[in-house]
Amino acid sequence: MPCNDRYVHSRANLKLIEQALCGPLYPYVVVALSLAGLGLRLLRLSSTPGVYPDESYYIELSWNLLHLKFQWGLYTSSFLPRMPLPLMLMGIGQAIFGRSLFAIRLTTVLWSSLALPALGWLLPSRRLRPLLLSAMVLFICQPFAACYQRWGFTYNYLLPVMLAAVALRARLTPTCKTWPLMAFSLSVAALLLSEPVAIGLALVAWASLIPLGRRRFVLGIAASLLPLILYLALLLVRIPRVFWSDVLAIGSQRLGGGSTEPAFVSLCGALHNTYGFFFPLGMWGAVDLPKEIPGDAAGLHTLGHGHDGPCLRLGLLAPVA
Repeated sequence: MPCNDRYVHSRANLKLIEQALCGPLYPYVVVALSLAGLGLRLLRLSSTPGVYPDESYYIELSWNLLHLKFQWGLYTSSFLPRMPLPLMLMGIGQAIFGRSLFAIRLTTVLWSSLALPALGWLLPSRRLRPLLLSAMVLFICQPFAACYQRWGFTYNYLLPVMLAAVALRARLTPTCKTWPLMAFSLSVAALLLSEPVAIGLALVAWASLIPLGRRRFVLGIAASLLPLILYLALLLVRIPRVFWSDVLAIGSQRLGGGSTEPAFVSLCGALHNTYGFFFPLGMWGAVDLPKEIPGDAAGLHTLGHGHDGPCLRLGLLAPVA
């Protein structure tokens, strides 16, 4: 019996600690874990891991784009399919810290580490806070994630804006004001300006707006596409011949990794290879997920309000998985 009493007492203490960490102390815990993850990724950043070849030309591309100089080596280039947001941020980092490998890595780490607080505030439900804290700890300590985020890759700029889009969408309701929708659209626009493969995430995000009504659906898509359209228009005005040459090259070959199959087939294959089964599942779930899906058992019923809940239970969480 004494052993059983100690077990019950320990369980009660753990419950009190969990309630404190996920209650009034939760914001401080998220900040502390975010700083711990950032510190781990900053340790010996300039030398570990070794230099990846892509980082060498990101140094040049980002510096040139910052000065609106569309040049890659000796040639005029639109930089496509590389998108402008990561390159501009890397260029700003070089302007502050000097033209170096360390500058683009530091900029990448600072940006990608924003995924940690975004993960901590991903979902509004207080019942899911223990799960979110566990995900943060795993993401901080997982060796591959900690190593990969230290490279100056454009792919590392996707995760924070993707998590921000999920967090903002989880808080949208059919009766919300326009500014939360604009914030969500801005996060989707940042996705599209980061990597071409983000079109899969954008499609799921746009489909999730359908339950909010036609007006918000159209407004959300238009607002998220506007920055990309403006950037492409800038390329068309500054370097029209090079722009059309690169677009035709991408449409005929680049999407297929050098093959000559139709670009649409290559794009579908790329989406499947990137997202696997979760891409069609997320598209279906984002539009309309039957309420019979047992999501309430995990507390996912608190993700949305009214008829908006089903689309959030799986549609937006599928790409995260």
